[in-house]
Amino acid sequence: MQSLSAFFSSLNTFPGLPVELLLSIADFLSRDDVTCISLCNRQLFAIFQLRSDPIPLIGRGKLPFLTRLGRDLPSFFICYQCNVLHRYYASKDFLPGPLFQASLICLSKSLEFSLSSDHPWTHNVSRDSKIVFDFLHLQLAMRRFYYGPEYGISTEDISYTQVRLYTPQSGTQIPLLSSLDAQICSTSPSLILRVQQIMSVPRRKRYLLYRCPRSSAKRSRSPPYNMSICNHEYLHSFDYLLNGVVGAHRAGEKAPSVSFACDRCDTEVLVEISECENELALVITKWINLGAGLTPDDPPWKKHHDFGRATMIHRSPDKRGKGKASAVTASARTCFESASVDSLRARNIAYLKDQRFKKTMFYQPDMVHGPTWYLYNKHR
Repeated sequence: MQSLSAFFSSLNTFPGLPVELLLSIADFLSRDDVTCISLCNRQLFAIFQLRSDPIPLIGRGKLPFLTRLGRDLPSFFICYQCNVLHRYYASKDFLPGPLFQASLICLSKSLEFSLSSDHPWTHNVSRDSKIVFDFLHLQLAMRRFYYGPEYGISTEDISYTQVRLYTPQSGTQIPLLSSLDAQICSTSPSLILRVQQIMSVPRRKRYLLYRCPRSSAKRSRSPPYNMSICNHEYLHSFDYLLNGVVGAHRAGEKAPSVSFACDRCDTEVLVEISECENELALVITKWINLGAGLTPDDPPWKKHHDFGRATMIHRSPDKRGKGKASAVTASARTCFESASVDSLRARNIAYLKDQRFKKTMFYQPDMVHGPTWYLYNKHR
């Protein structure tokens, strides 16, 4: 017979409560909560198996339940390709990068598809960049923030730098650098990406920095046509903004810049000209808020995948274009508290000086787009 002490001890645990009380508690819980509780042990399963409607076993209908179950199992994450929970283990296979190869077949196939078309699981960091940032990476970065370092990837794991050489005209090679770093905004938990692209040309060839409204096939292979803002940029509007900065420098203005933001996805942008000895650098820096990684249907993530024209809202720039933006649309830039834009720009320009990137980065031949050098956390 069960001892009296053991009996009262069992009452201190949830399964030890009387069945009537357990059923009363279940009346105040959602179907997903009750199902999760029933998975704790056989006794609870027997009590609750007929208490709630069955969970769908196939398709996206079971995602709400998997989301709820995932909160109790931080070592697992939801795979939105095959609608199941996969175990996360601290492996470099899960890190983003130009040679990303997931250990799970479903994720690998998703990434192969994403290289040729935009879809709700992948964010194209920039038109020129080889890096693939999947919703999986957003999930794992936020799970680390919520649960601890053993349950996801760090923002340092997301960092990436790439340089690609273009030959727009005979005898002229132009490097285009693309860098990515990330930070989590703790006030309203979300992952913010900071992307910077730098095109460097000799001072006497400043004309190569312009984007012509009617570009020839030859000019379209020049770096300005591989610099982008978001899915909502209106081509001629972007030409006007970019060419305006280049024109201001031609008119004699020192370090001209302009700050603006997309009114559909809130991507914030700073365009500037930086001088470095005999070189001129066109620098585009953008801040992108991808949200908290709840689901691919989460508005902060989804709005970056909606296509259509948008208005680029100008900011009031002070020195170096640090805009006095409104609290509504400036959250991404103001929450990013890592290295300053000046420090980031100086570091990236140092890679371009004397083609230092060839000595410090990994080389990857590309017969179609041009030779590429890259450096990301997986290879640091």
